Amino acid sequence: MAASRYKDDELLCADRLRVDGVHASWSFPRIAEEIYARCHDRHGTTMLRAHRLARGWSPHTVLAEVNKRYIAEHGMAAKADRALLSNWENGRRSVAGSTYLPYLLDVYDVVTFMPGTYLDETPTSRGENDLDAIRAILLDAVRNNVGGQGTHGTGVLARRRETLYGLADASGVTVPASMRRLLDEGRDSMDNTFSAGSISAERMEDLKAGIARRRIDHRYEPPLTMLRQLLLDWFEVQELLTQRRPTKVQRDLYAAAVPIGILIADTLMKLGEFDQSQRYYDLASRAANDSENVALVALVLAQQSMLPYYYGTSKQVLALTSKAQQISRGRPCVGSALGSAMEARVLARIAASRPNVGQIQLDAQRAWGNARDLYEQLNDSQRADMALSFPVRRHLFYNGSTAGYLGRRADLEEARREAAGYYPPQDLST
Repeated sequence: MAASRYKDDELLCADRLRVDGVHASWSFPRIAEEIYARCHDRHGTTMLRAHRLARGWSPHTVLAEVNKRYIAEHGMAAKADRALLSNWENGRRSVAGSTYLPYLLDVYDVVTFMPGTYLDETPTSRGENDLDAIRAILLDAVRNNVGGQGTHGTGVLARRRETLYGLADASGVTVPASMRRLLDEGRDSMDNTFSAGSISAERMEDLKAGIARRRIDHRYEPPLTMLRQLLLDWFEVQELLTQRRPTKVQRDLYAAAVPIGILIADTLMKLGEFDQSQRYYDLASRAANDSENVALVALVLAQQSMLPYYYGTSKQVLALTSKAQQISRGRPCVGSALGSAMEARVLARIAASRPNVGQIQLDAQRAWGNARDLYEQLNDSQRADMALSFPVRRHLFYNGSTAGYLGRRADLEEARREAAGYYPPQDLST
């Protein structure tokens, strides 16, 4: 076919190639190859989209065909929609590890969406029995989360791990370009995953143990080293979330995503990546809501208040801390206690700048008393000296800071004396 005939828009180009292919008695996969070859460089046409254009189908028709096969297999409708199909066709999201891959393959009567597979094909070159056998293998692979994945997860996960392991010796305070790309991927792919199986108790325990280690390491490890490990954990949880699982298991996985997301956001804040930090706090908040764990929801809000405290406004801090306390309804948890302490600290800072406004002074004093009362109700595990707890040293720091803003000299000195065993001398003088 003359290439000059197909220099106009994608749909017209694909339609002409489809008509020519049908007249030449080509199979639809062969026509899709021709569409891909002619349209990919000029229009960005993917192989998956080429298969739909080869048949002249609308997205609705494809989704209806997928849904018909999915209902026959599972007795329930598929959750694939037009937006998801568009993401697959435009390459914004990979179809390779999707639950719906076998059904798309069946709809288009192919065994793979890799280009160059059907160029030498004739309509009778492949037996139906062979095709059915291959489809059965692919379907079984998706059900069992194996098949071409090896021991390190899917190809996408393996690529991400390879990149992060390559940064094992990363140092400095500038986020490398390769890690920045993975941060974008991590945000976007987890965001898509939330809208989408059982896990062994051993694997869930390993996951929880790994998160506990990160909470300890977060105090000591350099930011980029920490970020590399956290992203490895993040992608592992996302991989587990891509499979449909019992409700309790799904909630546990969302709960596991929360501390990882918070620690990523906190690390990014330390690196000066404020926009990325905010986005990961948003994802941690979404995971907390889906986990239906009130304490986790409050924890995200309280931790997130650190960002506007240092790089935003007092109004933003108070909005987050107030919401954390409202959600926890006064029950003692790290989120409510930390949120209350941050609220007292901010109100005291405002009061120090407006000494003649009596109501602000009273509000700050009331919040300070409430913060101390809540902290006294925390148990030992909630006061553990690790990230995402509220350790004694952090409480003393906030308590002393609030006392200083309120002009309570005796309370400030007492907090400093108590904190002497927790902080280096230079930190106590700031």
